[in-house]
Amino acid sequence: CYWYDLQTIDGAGSPLRQKTYLQFNLRVEKSLTKSLKLFAQDEFEQALSNLDIDQYKVNTIGAGLSCEF
Repeated sequence: CYWYDLQTIDGAGSPLRQKTYLQFNLRVEKSLTKSLKLFAQDEFEQALSNLDIDQYKVNTIGAGLSCEF
């Protein structure tokens, strides 16, 4: 959470600016061999704010193959 001591939403007398980040990660792995893994992951992030321009949501999904030597 962020509380801005000096920044207001819309000039003098308006509420102070606030912002909170939420983030969730999920990763699943499956071993194919001793050194080879298949994975899938999902990441969700959201910014909550009392200033409309500061708010957003994003979801990122990925998958791949990893190899360890």
